[in-house]
Amino acid sequence: ETLCTAKDTSVKTIKPAAQEEDGGIFRLAGSSDGKFLATGHGNGNIKLWSVEQGKELATLKGHDGSVWELVFSSDGKLLVSASGDKTVGVWKLELDPAAGTAKGAISKVLIGHTQSVRCVAISQDGTRIASGGSDPKIRLWSPDKEEAITVIDKPGFEPTHLAFSQDGKQLIATGSYVSLKIFD
Repeated sequence: ETLCTAKDTSVKTIKPAAQEEDGGIFRLAGSSDGKFLATGHGNGNIKLWSVEQGKELATLKGHDGSVWELVFSSDGKLLVSASGDKTVGVWKLELDPAAGTAKGAISKVLIGHTQSVRCVAISQDGTRIASGGSDPKIRLWSPDKEEAITVIDKPGFEPTHLAFSQDGKQLIATGSYVSLKIFD
């Protein structure tokens, strides 16, 4: 597997060193400043990359299942992950574009889903996280708490993608049966 980044018209190819050991790249997310990438792997690891340097900076360990989704907070201080181990990971990051360094550590493991978590979103202001997956529930969380604030139960609806509106007042979900749902 190869990661490609485009800056202006040039293309930089980043080749992960040990693809087989990582179980492949399942998800890719970019920081809002475009300087860092995160990749989610089949073995549960998350890797942080420098776009400018084209190299891996850190490996984050904390999931026991494949990482299905990754989302950076708009300020780059948090990374949220969805995993096949039925959990949502909230990672505190230290990204330094000037030095080209990145560090991260698990801050919270959010537990409540009964099946694989497939999608996550974080509000623009970073105060709410949404997660959804193979169980027909969407959970809303605070990054500071380990219990869900709200659980939206829609039997027969399996969310595959989540997004908050720009003002954070609505959550948009797509999922099974080509559905689009908007929750206030």
